[in-house]
Amino acid sequence: MKVEAYCSTANLGAGFDAFGLALGKYADRVQVKTARTRIVKIMILGPYGRGLPISPDKNSAGPPARALLGRSRLDNGVEITIEKNIPPGLGLGSSGATAAACTQAINHLLELHLPPDELVKIASLGEAASSGSAHTDNVSASLLGGFVIAYGDPLRTISTRAPAKLSVVVVSPNIRLPKNKTSLSRKLVPKKIGVKEAVLNIGRERNGRCNCRTPKRETCPGLQNGQESST
Repeated sequence: MKVEAYCSTANLGAGFDAFGLALGKYADRVQVKTARTRIVKIMILGPYGRGLPISPDKNSAGPPARALLGRSRLDNGVEITIEKNIPPGLGLGSSGATAAACTQAINHLLELHLPPDELVKIASLGEAASSGSAHTDNVSASLLGGFVIAYGDPLRTISTRAPAKLSVVVVSPNIRLPKNKTSLSRKLVPKKIGVKEAVLNIGRERNGRCNCRTPKRETCPGLQNGQESST
């Protein structure tokens, strides 16, 4: 079973851990097949595969694979081959795309027929392996496509088609970043925010959703005022 998953950008301003947008630029390809013993074996190919972990505990394909094997009634394992085409460390949801492709591939291989919300939740386990947090924004975009909102417990996802004329510019600084940059960055996020900031961000979040679903910017003014970030 072969599955391809595209890169993504997430947060999109005020949509921290909730907004994701699939990008038709780079895509990871994952091939899975059953193994005779109940193991998860990972092999990595492709231009950006060098140096990535093959341990199921550290690669974002591993935890989703184990979770899906646990859902099946088969006494088999899986062999996963990852063609790594998304450059890691540039904010393109590289680990999330791998997790998404692996989740969808094993879901089909084992004929589990899980619903989209459940697939996103399982794929997010891969993010926990790579960044220490099972966030759903990137994996939901790579799994479902388009502009995605993922929120709540139990998890709910909403996927809508982005405006046809939407152009996306992703800027990555030309600096050396630590391998655990995502986990380090998440530690800087405050645990609590004030009511004033919460209200402001709710307004920005609504504005962002409106602009992603409405072609005419003048119907949802605000982004043109320079108040929002695209990353």
